[in-house]
Amino acid sequence: MNTAWYDYIPDSDGDIFYFASSEDSKIDKIVVFTQMNDPDSYAVVLGNLRDDGSIDVDERGDNGDTTAVLSTVSKAIAFFLSDRPEASVVIEASTSARARLYQMAILRESVDLGQYFDIYGFNGRCKEIFQPGQNYLSFIISIKTR
Repeated sequence: MNTAWYDYIPDSDGDIFYFASSEDSKIDKIVVFTQMNDPDSYAVVLGNLRDDGSIDVDERGDNGDTTAVLSTVSKAIAFFLSDRPEASVVIEASTSARARLYQMAILRESVDLGQYFDIYGFNGRCKEIFQPGQNYLSFIISIKTR
């Protein structure tokens, strides 16, 4: 991955990753992987970690480091999948603007990610291999099997 990223700390199970966005001010961030209905599918959630331990997924940090934050999430996904080679990670955006943001981040990292991971986009009707220029609602990433 070619962009700057933040150091992160995984929990003992490798399901939760903590890091701090620190461009303009320090914002504690958390990446959480939760199992979905399919035992090999995990949803990934990125949010701001509140003082009480809860996660705010709606608040925008506006810290000027979106690229570094999303690059950190991509590294967390790679770490997570390296421990679970049969798993896939589903990235669902809460808004169309965030879907575009995630899509741009995946495109930016796809040269490196595409060597090791299968990346799919879901457009509401079907899943397809990630294609630049297509609009997707969600994304699915797994370790290459071929």
